[in-house]
Amino acid sequence: MTTQEFERFNNFLGYGNSVNPKLVFFGLEEGASENDYQDNINYRIDALNGTNVIDLADFHSAEDAPDSMRRWFENQPPETNIQRTWTRYCSLMLAMANLNTDLESRREYQFNALGRTNGETLLVERYPLPRPTHGYWKDDLNVDGLFTSLDGYLNYSIGDEFRAGLLIDMLQQETFCPSAIVIHGANAVRGIMPFLNEIANLNLQPIPLAGLQNPESWNYSIWEKNGKVIKLIFMPFIGGSRGASINLETINSLGDWIRGY
Repeated sequence: MTTQEFERFNNFLGYGNSVNPKLVFFGLEEGASENDYQDNINYRIDALNGTNVIDLADFHSAEDAPDSMRRWFENQPPETNIQRTWTRYCSLMLAMANLNTDLESRREYQFNALGRTNGETLLVERYPLPRPTHGYWKDDLNVDGLFTSLDGYLNYSIGDEFRAGLLIDMLQQETFCPSAIVIHGANAVRGIMPFLNEIANLNLQPIPLAGLQNPESWNYSIWEKNGKVIKLIFMPFIGGSRGASINLETINSLGDWIRGY
């Protein structure tokens, strides 16, 4: 990958409403299918145009997008394919709004509302390259002068001031006051909490819990911004594979708690 091609990825933060979202999902990196991975990378190199945040449905349903991306938006409800992680995003947003969280409601929300630029959600990632798994790497991803291995890429991403600056600028917008930011991923606490505390200087304050299902590996904090309270929930996974998924009952109780805090 050339430096110019990598810069397209590094300038891209995610999908949705980055100005005044109600709910933000902050992951380590975007997933991707291994079956057509190179097609995915090539599509993004051609399609990403320097805009930091774009529309989820528009980007995934484009004619040039690979099959593994278009499949989520090729059929309207009730035929829409359910994406494992997105459906939990949808459940949490619906629960926050005190709406029905059944399968068809989540299917409708995924197709019509999740990650829309004129909507209520924002999906952003700490690291720039989409990958099938956290351990996945191929030589085509190496960028001469920046990194030539997976460890090199991760170290570069952690210390990269450019992408950090883009994320901080977004967080510090006056209009950016979501009800909650959900930080999730296998290394979410280790990978994102230091960024928020030490680089973005959000001065997060731990908060006590009352009545919420509380897995021991979760962390809860608040960020007081411009007289408003933003809840931050750090969880190790939300819709992962091999059984590593938060069940929908827990997601729904979390939405109720965010709404009522």
